[in-house]
Amino acid sequence: MMESNTADIARGIRYEPDEQPPHALALGLGFQYAMLAVAGIVVTPAIVVRAAGAGDDYLTWAAFAALAISGVTTVFQALRIGHIGSGYILMMGTSGAFIAVCVTALAEGGPGMLASLVAASALVQGAGLLGIYACALLHERGLRVLCSDPLPARRELAEGFGAVGLDPALDPGERRERVLEVAPDGVDAVLEMSGETPAVAAGMDLVRTGGTYVLVGMVHPDSDLAGITGERIVFKCLTIRGVHNYSPRHLQQGIEFLGRVAGRYPFEELIGPTLPLRDLEEGLALSRQRRWLRVAVAPGLEG
Repeated sequence: MMESNTADIARGIRYEPDEQPPHALALGLGFQYAMLAVAGIVVTPAIVVRAAGAGDDYLTWAAFAALAISGVTTVFQALRIGHIGSGYILMMGTSGAFIAVCVTALAEGGPGMLASLVAASALVQGAGLLGIYACALLHERGLRVLCSDPLPARRELAEGFGAVGLDPALDPGERRERVLEVAPDGVDAVLEMSGETPAVAAGMDLVRTGGTYVLVGMVHPDSDLAGITGERIVFKCLTIRGVHNYSPRHLQQGIEFLGRVAGRYPFEELIGPTLPLRDLEEGLALSRQRRWLRVAVAPGLEG
């Protein structure tokens, strides 16, 4: 009796696991599978958004994001690219296990806190050499980038590296309006690279709730941030990080990055004239003009 049941089951199997059915049949089955899964994928963000009292606009965005990410990851599972994916159709989707924490984050901190691990926009404070490189790096990663600097020429230079120039001398209200045109909820991250203490308070006003503020340029003793209150940090749920020094692997990554993007940005505009060592004083005078980010001195150069 058991052997008979096994034979009946075997006769009902049309394709083995590793066989590829005709494209038309595969497309039809995939469409049916997708229609069955869509409701389950959308219902989780719908519960989160409605329970947190968010609006229809955010619900539309959340549902679209869930469907897009689920679809892309399902494709990766089916195609098996290298070691990524199973090679079979395993439908990826949302999970109800995270509903409670997502509702709390959305209700307490808004979309900014819920998406605190996602960066789509950034403000770079200071269009020096580090700031310019940061603009290019962030732009290459698909972020919307703003760059503030008191010198119009440096703001214009930053625009050549993918940033939108921002004048820090603007009235705070007008400055915030300019930022909101690029990032409607405030920027996700601010990178302080100017070394100017007043920039910190201005940057914290422009970063969104749940955002990140990174201190890079404060490498001098005159960096007392007495104007920053704990209340400001706590109420905006900010993450603050200090970054200093680098290792050989970072130098290697920097060289590789320059190799990839050398033709996309005007790097030649960053360096001024190269002078022989005997013209060092002239080079220092040119540096004080702040026309170029760097003025090179070559000891072996004959003038």
